[in-house]
Order: sequence, then C-alpha cells, then structure tokens
Amino acid sequence: MNRFVTMSCVLLMIGMSIRVDGQDAIQEELGKAKKTYQMEKDAYKESVLEALGKREEATRKAGDKKLVDLAKSEREAFENWNAIPNTVPVAVSKRRASSRTRMEAAFNTAIKSYVRTKNDAAAAALEKELQAFRGDDWPQLNLESVKFKGDVFQVGTRTTVSTTQEFSGPVEINVTARTEKDNIRLHAIRGASVIFNWEVNPSELRVTRPDGQDRPQTGSLATANVSPLKPGTWYKLRWRIIEGGMQIFVNDQVVFSEKKAYDLTSKSRISIETVTSVVEVRDFHVVPVTKE
Repeated sequence: MNRFVTMSCVLLMIGMSIRVDGQDAIQEELGKAKKTYQMEKDAYKESVLEALGKREEATRKAGDKKLVDLAKSEREAFENWNAIPNTVPVAVSKRRASSRTRMEAAFNTAIKSYVRTKNDAAAAALEKELQAFRGDDWPQLNLESVKFKGDVFQVGTRTTVSTTQEFSGPVEINVTARTEKDNIRLHAIRGASVIFNWEVNPSELRVTRPDGQDRPQTGSLATANVSPLKPGTWYKLRWRIIEGGMQIFVNDQVVFSEKKAYDLTSKSRISIETVTSVVEVRDFHVVPVTKE
C-alpha cells in the first residue's frame, strides 16, 4: 500500500512538473512576442514622428503658417490620439497593421495552449488582456460593441461608437472610414449631425446644425449635393464646427460650408453611427479648435 501511494505521489509530481513547465513555456513564448511587438511599436512611432517632422520642416521652409499649423496639429493628434495623417507613408501603416496581427495571433495561440492544459483561469485572464490590447490604439473611444480587424475596427449595423470624453466649444472631427454601402453618420453637440451616403438618397449630404436638443439630428436641416462615397473605399472625412459656422470635407475637398452663429457652450460626446451597413474605421479623433 505504501509503495502504491509512493508511486502515485511520484507520478503526480511528474505530472505537475510537466504542467508547470508547459505553463512556463506558454508564458515565455508570449513574453517574447510582447517584447518584439513593443520594439516594433516604438520603431513605428519613431517612423511616424520622423515623417511628421519632415513635413513640418518643409512647410516652414515654404513660409506658409497655415500649413505649419496643420503639420503641428497632425503631430498633436498622433501623440494624443494615435491618429495617423495621410501624409505618413503607406508602408509604415502596413508594418503597424502586420505587427498588431502577429501580436494578436500570439495571444490566441497562448489562450488555446492554456485551454489544452486545463488552465482556464489563465486563458480567461489572457482573453481580457487581448481585448484591452485590441483597443490600445483608441483609448479615447468606447469600443465595447465593435470587432477588431488588424489596424481597423468594424462597426456593425445599427451601432454607435462614441468618445469617452465630452466636448464643448469649437472642434474638428476627423474620421477615416469606409462603408460596405450606406450610412456613415457623425453626431456632435446639440443635435448636430452629418450623414454620408444617406440610404434614401446617397447623393444628398444631410447636415443638421448645432441648434437642437442633446439628441442626434435634432438641429435645423441643411443639405448639399455630393458624389456618394464608393463602397469599400477609404475616405478621410473631416467636420469642422466653430462659433461662426461649419465646414465638411471629403479627402480634404470642401463639400459643405456655411457661415452662421452657433452656441457651442453645451457638452456632448462625439459619435459615429451605422444604420444599414457595416462601417470600418481606421481613425476617429476629435481636436479642440482654438477660437478664431
């Protein structure tokens, strides 16, 4: 009996040793992936800042203050919001996306390994860490209802994604997005909204002013004839609201502009909403505008 008990204990200890060694191996591999990812992330940030620095230097040599101010705002948006300007080389953005994809794959491999070794607690903890990692580039947004895909997030139909911060006063809302067909809706202060590719008439830009209630699309209506956004095509959308009026841009081309007095003293979160189509978002950030 004692010999049997002794043998059982030995086998149990061997099994525990194998399991512990297995857990250590999983942690070690994930740790290597995290270290590599951090190095790639640092290199990416350095590359972006270098590109932005060259752009600012070029604008200063040209002596154009407006372009200098734009270059400075792009740097600020990147440093504070992880917003990637269109002037950054595509190859740099692609490297970033590939790096994130590899890190996510490492998380998923580790989670599966923990499940196989019956360490469900460790697997659950890593799932939470993975979710936090996925939202790492957009700490300023509530992303509980989205799906992540590399360096973008997908907003499903009839879903709203809003900023965590409330804004008042003049703002510039920047979005880089594409829709599978219809409806990219942006909402701001006092019922102000913009609807691109309105499902009723995609060639009509629907704009409501910031003179309504604290609910989307309650402001007074204005419209403009526009070319619909092409499905599956990335667009840079920019909406500038100041006390003296607003401007709306598509790929830096003005599609709507008016001069009108607005009261922007209320506070509101800024949001993007979908209705009938899935929308993918690569950038969504808000920059307070210095009063002119």
